[in-house]
Amino acid sequence: MSIATFGCRMTTGAALFLLFAVSAFASTITDKPPSQGGYTYSLGLPSLYKPFAGFEMQSYRTGDLGELGGLLNLGVNKDLGNPIVGAAALGVEAYGGYRGQAYDGGLRSSFSIPSLLLGAGVDYNIKDDTFDFLMRLDVTGRRGGVFGAGTTLAIRYLPTRENTFSVGVNVPLWGKHLGESRARRDHVVLDDRQPKRMELDANEHSEACLAALEDLHDRVHWVFRFTQPFAEVRGGDAQKAIQPDVAEIAERIASRDDDSPDGHTARADIQAYHEGLERAFALALVNGRAPDEQEVAQARKITLLAREALLEDVLLPYNRLIGQHKKNDSLCGLIAVAQARFGREVLRDTDLDRRASRELWFVFQTVCDYIEEERKLAHERFEDSRLVWLPLQLALTEAQHDSQAELDAIIARAVEQPFTR
Repeated sequence: MSIATFGCRMTTGAALFLLFAVSAFASTITDKPPSQGGYTYSLGLPSLYKPFAGFEMQSYRTGDLGELGGLLNLGVNKDLGNPIVGAAALGVEAYGGYRGQAYDGGLRSSFSIPSLLLGAGVDYNIKDDTFDFLMRLDVTGRRGGVFGAGTTLAIRYLPTRENTFSVGVNVPLWGKHLGESRARRDHVVLDDRQPKRMELDANEHSEACLAALEDLHDRVHWVFRFTQPFAEVRGGDAQKAIQPDVAEIAERIASRDDDSPDGHTARADIQAYHEGLERAFALALVNGRAPDEQEVAQARKITLLAREALLEDVLLPYNRLIGQHKKNDSLCGLIAVAQARFGREVLRDTDLDRRASRELWFVFQTVCDYIEEERKLAHERFEDSRLVWLPLQLALTEAQHDSQAELDAIIARAVEQPFTR
């Protein structure tokens, strides 16, 4: 084995070791949060001096000849001014390795604008004894660095040296919270799978159940409207801006019918929603005829299963993401899980024929469709997925949150952490 071949293998081996070491370092950095006994401390300011090491693969050209090289580098950048601003920095580095079959090395100095990731300077190649103009680009690629721990993709370009360029990875040698101060992604990705649709034949429908579902559609809409803030309105005059929404709500409250003789208040419409949900399941259970007491009790039990599936698999999981950008913003994936839970619980806890099971599933599927429809409308109103909130009243009755103990239990369930005091 020649010295040049041995050197190339050593360079490649060192580069791989450096890469794996960084990945291991990034994956083993752990620190308990304050709620679990960890320390609360300040992030502080980044250091003015930022030493780094790395490796790069180079395409070197001189005249008509082209050679490939592998280089290791070591350097330091110094911020000029506040390091958070990243307005300007000076840097020096040394590099060495093998180009083709021979040793290669040199020095670089540069001026860069860290906030723009760009820089320019001079490259001195010791072997060729030449100075050339250098352009540099250091890209993080993603939050936390290309491979974590603040690593960057380093691109070096020498236009006056026959367009020689190199691509590599630089690793910070020390510094606080490198690659840790922000989450890797600035959004969450929701499951966009589509649950299988239940399509009923004409003889499986009951007109009474369909009418109950149509009424339930209106109830779901008003549960959303009564529980959503007017956060989407715009205008210099706040009172004038919210006037159309206030007028709509006031008109709804003032309206009266046989179901709500005292007006459609938020409390009345939420109660009517739960009564309508139970009525729809009862009519699906008995194929549209008047249910007896035993069937009403069974429908009430099925309604509890439906509300539990909505709360546990749709409402709480989605609401835990409030304040975060959502990719594939949709309830479809959550609804698929909820429908699986509902179907499993109904089949396990009840003894129903095929027709009743299918129509009960259809009712739950339709209610989920209504909720997804209202989520889309809320997204359109707010124009931002971070602000969309699903009302828990879709799954919780007033009797389930009318005491402090019940409210505490709901909060603990929502945040998935019990109260300690």
